[in-house]
Amino acid sequence: MFVFTLSHQLSVERMFTIVICELKVLKLVVRILPIYLVINVMTSTEDNVLYREATADDKTAVIDIRRNVYDGIDYLEAYYDAFMAAETITCYVAIFQKQVVGFCAAMLLDGGKTFSPRAARVSPMVEGTGVYFALKNYAARQSGAKREALTASDINPNIRKESFKNAYKFVLTRKFIRYKIDADVLKSLQIPKLTGPVRQIDRQAFTEYMTTPVTSGYLFPAGRVIIDWVPFRLLPENFPVLESFEGNKCRIFSSMTPITPTNGLVTINTMYKTSQLKYHCNIDIYGTKVDSLKDHMLQNLIQIKEADCDTTSLIVYTPMDFDTEYLDKLFIEFGLPRNDWIFESLPSENVLELYLYEKSII
Repeated sequence: MFVFTLSHQLSVERMFTIVICELKVLKLVVRILPIYLVINVMTSTEDNVLYREATADDKTAVIDIRRNVYDGIDYLEAYYDAFMAAETITCYVAIFQKQVVGFCAAMLLDGGKTFSPRAARVSPMVEGTGVYFALKNYAARQSGAKREALTASDINPNIRKESFKNAYKFVLTRKFIRYKIDADVLKSLQIPKLTGPVRQIDRQAFTEYMTTPVTSGYLFPAGRVIIDWVPFRLLPENFPVLESFEGNKCRIFSSMTPITPTNGLVTINTMYKTSQLKYHCNIDIYGTKVDSLKDHMLQNLIQIKEADCDTTSLIVYTPMDFDTEYLDKLFIEFGLPRNDWIFESLPSENVLELYLYEKSII
């Protein structure tokens, strides 16, 4: 009986040891398997993706790649035809399993020396597999440009990655503030007669601001002007781009005078139709002297009201040292508080930041 019990005990101990070893192996497999599957999916996906130029016939498939991009203010549907027609823009798509799963519009600036991606996106089915960056890099190489200029907001998670920080050089920061104008408020908005110096100017006058050293030093101290998220250097080569593409979609207002070249403001108003709200409007402000700010905002509100008098989201972009508290007071005076345009994926803070980065294209 004693011998049997000891043998049985040793057998149980060996069995227990084997079970423990198997559990450790299983635990290791559980840890490694997801990593292996992710790597395998990424590799198999990237190896089977085709990249090519987009066509007009791709429009529906491109729009369907992803809905609710930019939290309901996506501009791609409104801009797609213009992208296809613009001489300075070439569009590319990614194809996986015979489906359009990625899109990137490659905009050429600075006489073809700078590539700036616009409306880039990928389908959720390939998200995280490297297709987004592969498509953007493909577009960059096809463009023949020497550098990439990229604008991003501070809620973009990619800009916090070490790989991004190592690849891109930071250039400048601007603040942006969000508002929403309800249709009923817009229709009832009483806009007083303007008597100040604010006036609409043409592209020629604006390009003179870009090339006159004293004025450009005041308005564009970083040597860049960002209009509707597109970063322009202060170069004559960019004037045709402003005239042909962005020029068709924006209105420029100025309170600058030759007598006071370091006083006043320039505001640039760009509007387009969106998926969630009827319209979206970007107002880019340059200059920091706010004496004429009220008349500038009223001029821009006139443009919005005359468009269709429907619900409109609005983002105002300013220099970092701009008096945004005064801007808020003006919008409260107009009956347009800023704290009611918050979609689910956006943080509660309404004052965010826009960054410009650049990198060399190898």
